[in-house]
Amino acid sequence: MFDGLPVNGSDVLVRYTYSGDADLDGVVGTSDFTALSTNFNAQNSVWAAGDFNYDGKVNALDFNALASNFGQSLPSEGLGTLAPEPSIGLLALLLTGVSRRTKRKHGKFGQSACADGSNDYHAVGAH
Repeated sequence: MFDGLPVNGSDVLVRYTYSGDADLDGVVGTSDFTALSTNFNAQNSVWAAGDFNYDGKVNALDFNALASNFGQSLPSEGLGTLAPEPSIGLLALLLTGVSRRTKRKHGKFGQSACADGSNDYHAVGAH
């Protein structure tokens, strides 16, 4: 079982967790420390045995990873409903206003409007 679901040996399991969570229950606690301490100094090891940096050894580096997250737990809820940030709407309105303003200033197709009313391109200072 993984996160309440049945699994087999060929399944790839992925989950957000803290470094030090050997049993992937979402909490770095005593059961994770037990896994690490039982396998301390073991070679050719895996995450569930306490190899949190994937170097194949359970050592002080793995202990430090566990110790730095000890007591941490993931929220029990998933990501929830994802919604855009409200400021995105404000940014869209701002960009729309800038676009309209630029269009009026430059006239049709980006040509500059001269004081004489023509929409011709002119050299600087030549009217």
